[in-house]
Amino acid sequence: MRVAAAATAAWLAISAIAPLPATGHALGGVFTLPVPLALYLAGAGAVVAASFVVAVVVVRPGGRIPHYPTRPILPETARRGSLLLRWLGMVWWFGAIAIGLVISQVSPAPAVLFWILIWVGLPIVTVLLGNPWPSLSPFRALFGLLERVSRWAGFDRLDLGLRYPAVLGAPHTVALLMGSYTVVTLIGIFLFGRVGWLRNAELFEVYLGWFGRAGPVGRRVVQPDACAGCAEECDPEHCVDCPECTAVATSGEQRPELRPWFTGLSEVSHAGWSDAGFIVPTTASPRPPSGQRS
Repeated sequence: MRVAAAATAAWLAISAIAPLPATGHALGGVFTLPVPLALYLAGAGAVVAASFVVAVVVVRPGGRIPHYPTRPILPETARRGSLLLRWLGMVWWFGAIAIGLVISQVSPAPAVLFWILIWVGLPIVTVLLGNPWPSLSPFRALFGLLERVSRWAGFDRLDLGLRYPAVLGAPHTVALLMGSYTVVTLIGIFLFGRVGWLRNAELFEVYLGWFGRAGPVGRRVVQPDACAGCAEECDPEHCVDCPECTAVATSGEQRPELRPWFTGLSEVSHAGWSDAGFIVPTTASPRPPSGQRS
């Protein structure tokens, strides 16, 4: 077992620094469609249309509060899993930035870590298992550490508490993009607070939050006070996967629980045109940049 672990670690280290090509989403060569582009687009449109037909026929409104079986995850298991994801997210994100700044010329690791593992891998994991981003988010974890330091220094709160304005609805390394995004996210949290920024402007929070409704793990807020003043107008007695309350509630005020796949889609949510404008182009991309090549 030790030999296998050592071999795996050595292989990962060599892969990180070896100047070898990596093929994946947005990387490597091109892919030629085996069918005409018009037929490909027509088939894709037919699949989307069929899914809406099935949803209209099968999904029946059952009142404001949906009913489906749930099973709470053991508190100790949830705590350890959340802690593991929190550290994994920090190492994952900031490790990619560090690798990109140090060995960007000889390794595609930052692009692989970002495009493949985050942009492609996380949506798949989210649909299959549930949304991991509230625990995996390096921005939540980093700001949480900064909040602890500020409280230790005698400050009541770290953010300015400004109200998020509703009207706001090369590239030589991916590491610089990720680093810049981290800075922008932290500035946003400092200015508008964790809830205001994460709920409205943090890409992965919104993106994976919608995907997570299809997964079998939901997040239920168990402290009704956390739902006070929620703009989503959620039911404090049944607050599951509420995008605002999950950002407000601490780990002790919410719990993960198991549910059948796709039942989370029946949760009532006050989605606006901004949500629709975000979901439609996101799920429609990536598209071939030209012709039949992707």
